[in-house]
Amino acid sequence: MIMKTTILLLNAAAALSLLASASSCTKTRTDIGSGTGTYIEFASILTRTTVESPDDIDEFAVWGYYQNADGTYQDVFGQIGTENTGVPVRNENGGWVYDDLKKWEFGVRYNFYAIYPQHIKHLVEVPGIGGGDPFMSVLDYDVSAQDNDLMFAVAESIRYDDGETPAPVRFTFSHLLSKVDFIASIDPATLANLPDFKAKITEAKLYGMAKEAHLSAQDLEQTDMTTVVWDTVDGTITDSSNPFKKIPESNIPASIELDSQEQSVFGKEFYVFPSGDISDYILEIHWTVTAEAGASPIERSQQIRLVSPNARSWVAGKRYRYSFTISDTDHILFDIPSVTPWTDASGGIIVVE
Repeated sequence: MIMKTTILLLNAAAALSLLASASSCTKTRTDIGSGTGTYIEFASILTRTTVESPDDIDEFAVWGYYQNADGTYQDVFGQIGTENTGVPVRNENGGWVYDDLKKWEFGVRYNFYAIYPQHIKHLVEVPGIGGGDPFMSVLDYDVSAQDNDLMFAVAESIRYDDGETPAPVRFTFSHLLSKVDFIASIDPATLANLPDFKAKITEAKLYGMAKEAHLSAQDLEQTDMTTVVWDTVDGTITDSSNPFKKIPESNIPASIELDSQEQSVFGKEFYVFPSGDISDYILEIHWTVTAEAGASPIERSQQIRLVSPNARSWVAGKRYRYSFTISDTDHILFDIPSVTPWTDASGGIIVVE
């Protein structure tokens, strides 16, 4: 099912007036790279990507506006108030390109917003009430229905005066989501003592977290991803009867036969909303064990709260790996959760300029 995500470019000023679209031309994307600085351009990736490899980012969406001397706001790309996916910016032959190039206006202050992936549907609006500058929000994002990264970037307060040569717009993308995985195996000591020991996970549920949430990009400090806070959509908190993830499911085996090799309980790692408090997040496991050949399976179950001294929260841009073993005792044995950034040195950030 294709989920619809709403992006709002919210405005603060009362009686906000949006003028006609910014000066444009019929120049095509092939004109990018002229080096004149006449047209708004985007340059190549400079550092490691925050997805998994530089090849993972091939297109992102951009919105932009600038403020006139009289305080009114001008839509740069003609996207305000229309259902759209933003202006597609594509990576072609090592450069970032887009169609219908826009010229820089001198003496005004520009703000640009970008989101990855580009294909997610959005709605950009300016309500025209309140206070402060426009800002972008992600609304009604269903993380349980998506299987892709979600990243956001801003390039604000860009201004050029007559005689200056504008540079390509530089974006720094940051993760808006976290990743989790649950890894199961049989306890090696149990297998050493009971060579015929068998264990099978018959049901697994993950719940307590939200499926849908809103995010405001206002005051988002991209160098500190602990500031990413999603606001839960009412009625989307999961529970045992309506879990965030479960097995069996149509795309996951009805049961998982365990051995000494680690296996992902839900098939692979997946995306979740960052959260400052995971104390109510629960992994519920049902399994059977057979101590020796010919013995009848014994059914067992356990509910495990995910909060631990090593992982009291889920932070955007980090992956959380929960490993546990099943033994001949009544309980699942959990290792200390491991927490790692998606890239080893970038802190979950990619630079595009």
